[in-house]
Amino acid sequence: SLHEFKLHNDSVTCLEFHPCEFLLATGSADKTVKFWDLETFDLVSTTTNQAKPVRKIVFNPKGEAIFAGGEDSLRVYGWEPARVHDSLSMFWGKVADMTVASNQLIGASFQHTNVSVWVVDIGKLKPFNGDLTPLVEPTEPEISNPSNPNPLPGPLQEPAAAPKQEARF
Repeated sequence: SLHEFKLHNDSVTCLEFHPCEFLLATGSADKTVKFWDLETFDLVSTTTNQAKPVRKIVFNPKGEAIFAGGEDSLRVYGWEPARVHDSLSMFWGKVADMTVASNQLIGASFQHTNVSVWVVDIGKLKPFNGDLTPLVEPTEPEISNPSNPNPLPGPLQEPAAAPKQEARF
């Protein structure tokens, strides 16, 4: 072993190498993403806690930001310093995989015999839409009807997330 990174407070659930720099990102059940310098092995930065554990992370191809998928959520982070650019409610359950292709983030989850796929237009997310103002604290969608536990996505989510497509295998 060359080096062990031991600063997460719970199990590491995913990791991703930066596409252009000597940087490693790790996501954890402790609800954070940590960024590690692979030359010095130092911790570069840590995100604030998400609402749920981080299940999957992926950098955009140029490495300007990282997408962190949690249960029913997506956050877009920068790392120098760590900051939240954008936050979405996704309703994808426990996301199993994510990738970036043709300026779209594609996320997939599964349960029993169902596979669900979501597509997000990256160009509509901060910082890729030209808005470089980081979120101070991401807000949860407001529930207009307290008896409805599954509110519709807020205005930020509607244009960015395409309708869910399910494939049955």
